[in-house]
Formats: sequence, C-alpha cells, structure tokens
Amino acid sequence: HNSTASCFVTKVEDSLESIANSWKNAAHISSYGGGLGLSLSSIRAEGSDVRGYDGVSKGIPSWMSILNAIACAVDQAGSRKAAITVAVEAHHADVIEVIRTRKETEFVVGDDRKRSPELFPQVVIHDLFMEQVEIDGDWWLFDPHELQGYSIDLTNTNGDEYKTQYWKAVELGRSKRLRIFTEMKARRLIREIVESYVETGFPYIFFKDAANRLHHGSGQVYSANLCMEGSTMLL
Repeated sequence: HNSTASCFVTKVEDSLESIANSWKNAAHISSYGGGLGLSLSSIRAEGSDVRGYDGVSKGIPSWMSILNAIACAVDQAGSRKAAITVAVEAHHADVIEVIRTRKETEFVVGDDRKRSPELFPQVVIHDLFMEQVEIDGDWWLFDPHELQGYSIDLTNTNGDEYKTQYWKAVELGRSKRLRIFTEMKARRLIREIVESYVETGFPYIFFKDAANRLHHGSGQVYSANLCMEGSTMLL
C-alpha cells in the first residue's frame, strides 16, 4: 500500500452505495496515514424524499456523524488521528447545518448527534455567491435531489454554466415548484461562516470557479483536500 500521494479527494454521489464506499475509503486511507477530502454536495438535503417518501432524508450532517466516528476509530498508522475534510457547496440546503457541525453553542440536548468535531468542514463558493455578497443581494438554497427532477445539477457545473443553472433553479423556487427552497441574504451566510471560523477555526473556504479557471488538467475540480490543494482524483 505504498503511495507517492498522502492526500486524496473524492466526490460522493447521492446513493447509499457511494456513501457507504466513502466510509470504507476513509477508513482505509486513514489507516495508512493519508488525509481525505470528500465532496458531499450531491447528497440530498435534510427533509428530501427517499424512495418517494417525503421528508425522510436526514441530510448531510447525519452522514457526517458516521465519518466522524470513523475518524475517531481509525488513526493514521498510530501516528495521529484521522484527517478528513468534508465539502458542501454554498447553494446546498444543508450548508448552514454543515458549517455548525463543529460548534457547541448551536445545539441543544438531543441534537448533539449533528456535531462532527473530528471533521474539518469546508464551504465551496462560486463567483456568483461573492457577487451577491458584494451587492448585499439575496441567496437561495436548494435540495440537489429535487433539482435533478428538473435536469439541474449545480454540483457538476462551474463558471457561466453554473450561473445559468442557478438562476433557473431560483425561478423554479419562486414559482412554487420546489418543496425545499430557502431564501436569505447572501451576507447572512457569510456571517455564519465568519462566526463559526472565529469560534472553531472552520470552515475552510474553497473558491470553485477560481480553482477551475486555474486548473490545467481534465475534468472538474469539486473541492479541496486538507492542504486546500484541489484535485480531480476520484477513488
């Protein structure tokens, strides 16, 4: 199991098989001393449907709690604890919950299961979000599973294509065709990020459009590893 690489990035798809494989990969990579970055932006949001049953999805934080347990149970070849960063894009309906997973002040008795203090969260940000922050504009959050029903896949786009797809999603929400659709000021999300960073040192911020503009390889860069070095390596 010798390798010239010590840090890896993978994208988790919205299926139980892909999610479970990510747990196995996290355990194996950690056991050999590697760090791992996981893009979870494609996973359906809390309150989404599962097999046609509305509102039953537990969302990204529930899957993070299992990764958190793996990080506690599998150390890096006896040298240090596991190192796992999880990424979610700023348009995802679970983004605020993910930002808060390392905070202690946001949770009450019974909600502690949403905390993942051994993981390192990162928020993936597009140029469009920063443009909305600059003008004090609005921002909208979506369930990626619901958007797929309208052939919109924000996680697999960047740049101008992302902007086009994003505004299509906003129009769907405004026309009441989306069940999970949250509107807020873009600066509110920035405040969540800054407040969490001051309290916990996290989340990381990964500028996806900038990374893809500078990326000279093939494929799309989805998120970063622990060293914040974006990669398209998929396990």
